Formats: sequence, C-alpha cells, structure tokens
Amino acid sequence: MLEQEIIRISLMIAGIFGVTLGALLGYLVDRWKGLVLFTTATILAFSLLLHFTHHGEGAFTLLLVMLLIGLNWAYSFYYLTTEKIFVFLGAFFTPPLLLTLLLRVATRFETKGELFLTLALLTLLSLGWKASRQTWYPDQGARAVLLGWYGFCLLFEIGHHLAGPIGILTLTIPVTLLFWSALLAIARWYLLPIVPHFEECSVTATAAPLNTCQFIKLRLELIWKLCWEGNAEQSPAERRTRAVKIERYLDECSKRVRALRAPHNLAMKSILTFILGTNYPYITVEDRATTTRVPGNCLKSILAGPGIIITPPDQTVAIWNGRQFRGAPEPGLIFTHGLETIQETLDLRPQLRAFPVRAKTKDGIPVSVLTFVPHRLDPRQRAAEEITPRLGHAYPLNEKNIFKAIYHEAVEYRREGTGSQQVEFREKGGWDTSVPRKAQEILINVLADYTFDELCAPFDRKRDPRTEIRTRFMKELKSVVETDVQRGPLPSAAWGIQLVGGGISNILPPDEEAWQQDTVWRARIDNWRITWASRALPALARGKAAALRSLQKARLESHYQLIDRLTKRLGQINAPTKAALRDAVAWYFADTVEEIIGGPVSQSALPQRAIETLDKIKETVGNKSKTRAELAGGNTA
Repeated sequence: MLEQEIIRISLMIAGIFGVTLGALLGYLVDRWKGLVLFTTATILAFSLLLHFTHHGEGAFTLLLVMLLIGLNWAYSFYYLTTEKIFVFLGAFFTPPLLLTLLLRVATRFETKGELFLTLALLTLLSLGWKASRQTWYPDQGARAVLLGWYGFCLLFEIGHHLAGPIGILTLTIPVTLLFWSALLAIARWYLLPIVPHFEECSVTATAAPLNTCQFIKLRLELIWKLCWEGNAEQSPAERRTRAVKIERYLDECSKRVRALRAPHNLAMKSILTFILGTNYPYITVEDRATTTRVPGNCLKSILAGPGIIITPPDQTVAIWNGRQFRGAPEPGLIFTHGLETIQETLDLRPQLRAFPVRAKTKDGIPVSVLTFVPHRLDPRQRAAEEITPRLGHAYPLNEKNIFKAIYHEAVEYRREGTGSQQVEFREKGGWDTSVPRKAQEILINVLADYTFDELCAPFDRKRDPRTEIRTRFMKELKSVVETDVQRGPLPSAAWGIQLVGGGISNILPPDEEAWQQDTVWRARIDNWRITWASRALPALARGKAAALRSLQKARLESHYQLIDRLTKRLGQINAPTKAALRDAVAWYFADTVEEIIGGPVSQSALPQRAIETLDKIKETVGNKSKTRAELAGGNTA
C-alpha cells in the first residue's frame, strides 16, 4: 500500500511538472496553438506511463492513448504533410492502432515486452523517417517532429525501465529540464548578438531596463524605505501620493522587464522552428541590400516563425505586413512575425546628395548650378533637441519620423512605346529622393526671379546674388521639409527628415556645347538689344516732346516780335494818301521780317518761296520811288 501511494504521489508530481513544462514550452513556440499541441503530447506521454504502471486499468488507458495520439498526430501532421486526405486519414488512424498493439504486447511480457516496445518505436521511427522523403515536405519539419516525439516517449520508457516511477523522477524529468534549460540559455546568451545592459535607477529617474532580480530587490527596498522607514513625519495623504508614484514607476519597470524577455523567448522559438524547418526567412542587410541566408515562408502559422533580420548599426528596415506599417526597430537583431516583410531599407547616417539643377533666368538664358543638400532621418523628439550617436550604441532613430519619411516618398510613372503598345512603368524613389526633388523645384523658381546680368555682374557691387539665392533657397526648403504650413513648427520634422546643411556652387552655362555654338552670347545680345530699345523709346519720346515745346515757344516769340515791331513802325508813318500808306505798310512789313530772319540759319530754315515773296514786295515798293526816309517823314513824290 505504501509503495503504491509513493508511486501515485510521484506520478502526480511528474504529471503536474510535465504538463506545466509542456504547456509553457508550447506557449513559447506558438502561443495558444503551441500550448494545445505540447500539452496534448505531454498528456499522451503520461498516459503511456500510466499504462506501464497500472496494469489493471489497461482498457481505459488504451482508449485514452488512442484518442490522444490520434489527436496529436492528426493536428501535427496535417500541417506538416502535403495536406492530402489519405495522408490525413493515415496519420489519424495508423499510429493509434500500432501503439495500442505494442502496448498490449508490452503489458503481457513485461521486460521482454518493454524491449520489444523499444525496438518497435525505433522501427516506427525509421519507417517515418523514410516515408518523410516521399510523402512529407522535408522543409516542413516532419523528421524533427518524429525525432522529438519518439525521443520523448523513449526517454520515459528508459526511465521507467531502469527504476520504475523513481527513475522517471530522478532521470527522465531532470534530463528533460536540463535539456530545455540549456536550450533557453543558449538562445538567451549566445544567439542574441546584443545583450541589454542593465543600469541602476532611482525613483525620480526615468524607468530603465531591469532584470527580474533587480526588479524584485528594488521593489522591496522602495516599499520599505518609502512606506515605513523615515516617513513618520509624513501625513497619510502624502504617503498615499508617494505610494501611487512608486506603484506607477514599478509598473513601468515591469513593462521593461517583459519587453526584455520577449527577444529571449523569440530566440528560443527561432531555434525550435529552425529545427522543424518552419522558420520565417533569415535576412541580412549590408549597404542597403538584403540577402536571404535561410529561406522561409512568412505565410505559415502553426509552429512557425519567427524570422530574423540582422542589420549593421547604421541601418534599419521598415517592416510592414502588406496592410499597414509595423515599425522600424533599432538596428541589430530584429525578429519578424507572420506576414511581415521588409518594405524598405533605411540608412540612418547623414545623406549627402549633390545634383545639377538646370533652370532659366528671368531673361530666358539657361543656366546650370550644382546643388548639395545633406539630410538624415530625424531622430529627435523635438525640434530643439540635439542627438548625436554614442560609441557602443546603434544610430538613434525615431519611428514616427521614419513613418513620415516613407509616407512622403514620391512614385514616378512613365510610359514607353506608342499607341496601343504603350507600357507603363512605376518607379518608387526612396526617402532620400524626396528632398532632392523638392530642392530642385524650389531652386528653379528662385533662379527665375534673377536676370543673367544680376547673376554674373550685378549693378550693385555690394550685392552677392549667389549668397542671396542660397539663403532664400535653404529658407524655403526648410519651411517645406521641417515645418507644417498650417500648424507652424512641429515638435518633430513635417517630413521626418532633418536638414543638416545645404548650398549651391557656381552658376554656369548648362554645357560646353552651348558656349561653342555661341548660343549664350547670341541670347545675351538679343536680350541687350531688347533691353536698350525699351530704355531708348521713352528717352526719344521725351526728346521729341521737348523739341515740339521749344518750337512752339520760338514760334510764339517770333510772332510777338513781328507784331511789336510793326506796331512801333506803323505808329511813325504819316502818309498823306491811302496809296502811300499802303506802300509804307508793305515796306515796313518786308523790312521787319528781314530783320527777324536776318541770320543765315533762319534764312536756311525758311522756304525759298517765302524769301522770294519778300524780295518781290520790296522791289515793287522801290520802283514807285518810295524810300524809307520819305515814308518816315510823311512826304510823297
């Protein structure tokens, strides 16, 4: 009786331990699906143990064994096989029947039966190994499942054969525990290239990563020091407020602990899925180029994943699952999950982009200027924050800014061919092409506000057009890239990109061929001709108007002189008759006109007909013997 009680207690302990270990291992491998699968396998193993130790309960045990084995094998092999119906039925019925028959033989012949059972298990293992080459996909892990399953059963059978239930407690369970502990240690400390450094922290500091022992120790010390020791003078309200702050801080520390444990669990899961052949792709990144080291299928869901991406410290990857952006983890070792693939590789170092910009000046002359715009993915949380890389750490990054940079990437469409044979091609530029595209557009608009003379030989010698263009160009570019027009300066960059400089070189003609063909000089001469013609027209118009005004003034003055002199002379005439008066008026009129136009310049300006008329008048009056003196004295002939 005592021996049976010991056996039952040992079996209870072994069963609880085995089921717990199997459930934990299954959860680490594939969460709830793995939990169900590995728990089922563990229960099946202990059902075999019950059958070996309790011969009187063979019927119930055989029924349980048959159901559990069938469930386990069908659940595992249906995914690992070709998914054909006959394979599914064979995986469901054949193993339970064979194991039931073998267990019956083992209970009849005891030691010889156990030996026979061992040989039968090895035979089934060899048959399954051979059948996996033909029926199952080799990369689906069918052989690894066979080895693990039969090895697990064989280990329990060996332990029971050597020392009964005590052998299971002292041999099987310690070996199983040692194996999985060693596997976890290897995955945790040797497969992870980046081991987190734990730092001490105080209550007032930001929560830093803590391991489990440090977390428990810190929690106890804080509870003792802040709730009891040295707080006798504090009021109950102050103690409660202090306790709330401590609890929030410890909750944040616990989140950090769980975040640190996640890579360790994924590392162990990657070992198991790599052995099974159900891993996701293992990819390395070098110089923004990806190389698949171990192939895999990210569409698998049962006992599958994770994938691994290894990047240098200055590069990372943007991950998405075909529907949404999943993030950009820190450089180093990156684990991927189902449906996740690399959308784009990102270089975190400052990017120097130099490119020629072809534009036309205000007067239509083509010019070319070499432009350079160094920029990088903005790692800052705020615009005024300064972040520099530290030795021994990866380049800093900001996932939100990376999402903004990817969001503003431009997609260029181009067509090739003619008519109905046109083919459209789509070319997507990286995040580092967005700034050069915008910079080229801004610089073209800035150069269009200057003439060629203003660029090469400005009228104001104190001006430097090149400096003005660079200042205006960088101001407008920064207002677009690092500032939101509607909301003003953002806490972080509007495009997720930080400008770290920029400028332009000398402004030159577009190419040497244009100089050789004198197209630039010809354009300049035409431009100068048009410019000076436009400047000369107003001057000529003003001169013509001034000449007309001077001519009008001279004409008025001449009329005034003529009238004034005639008036004075006519006032001196004392003619006795009308004929004498008429001759005197004609004589004085002709004489006054000759005095006014006495200069050779004035005579040359008058028409010849007018001069002949004056001479004729004087000759006519002279033939009548009328002299100036007689006319002035008033005597008649």
